[in-house]
Amino acid sequence: MDKIINRPRIGRRWKIILIVICALLVLSLPNVYLTFFATKDCTTTECFVKAANDCRKAKLEIVDGADMFWRYRADAFCGGLEKTLVLLNDKEIVPMKELLEGKSLSCDYTKGKFDERLVTSLIFGLENCAGELKENLGQLLFLTQ
Repeated sequence: MDKIINRPRIGRRWKIILIVICALLVLSLPNVYLTFFATKDCTTTECFVKAANDCRKAKLEIVDGADMFWRYRADAFCGGLEKTLVLLNDKEIVPMKELLEGKSLSCDYTKGKFDERLVTSLIFGLENCAGELKENLGQLLFLTQ
């Protein structure tokens, strides 16, 4: 024989509180998404450095003073940086283009300690980085000494 279970009724006040909490959670989801998961499309190095320092997902494509085209991507939650030399100056010799164009490196960093030199310098700030671009730049520096 089935027993009827008497469950205590939730008071009207608690239902309202629960509905308000659920509504606040739903309303905060877009802000959480925009803050952590949406990619910030930067057009300046300052924007990119700030986003990376805040551990936001960001990207930057820029041509530097030497007419080299760079692509930078920072992962959310300080998951790392990817730096790619997309195109060298048209005046560069073919061996140099073959050695560097399309090569990338990845770097680790912590919140608030993003090294700005990663986006402002060709060779400085690469201590916490690895990848073919870093290796090839190291070979070029070794050959010039």
